[in-house]
Amino acid sequence: MSKIISLILLLLFVGNVLSYMKNKPVQHLSDPIGNETKEENLQTNWEHIVELLNRLKLSLQVLEMKLVKLNKQYTSMNGTVTTTNR
Repeated sequence: MSKIISLILLLLFVGNVLSYMKNKPVQHLSDPIGNETKEENLQTNWEHIVELLNRLKLSLQVLEMKLVKLNKQYTSMNGTVTTTNR
């Protein structure tokens, strides 16, 4: 079960990174577009990374809620009680 969760998390992360790379125009730091400086560009990149991490955190919370619900359905169908270590 933990391998499946790890795989799902990896796929979510890779998907977000690929989405970011697809939407970002190619730009060399030595050739800034307009009035952007290297520092502003790096700041923008960090802000975008933080935004992606926040989205990933929300996705993980939703996934956790769905897994808890699925676990409850599974245990109610089988009539067994499982405990989780937290």
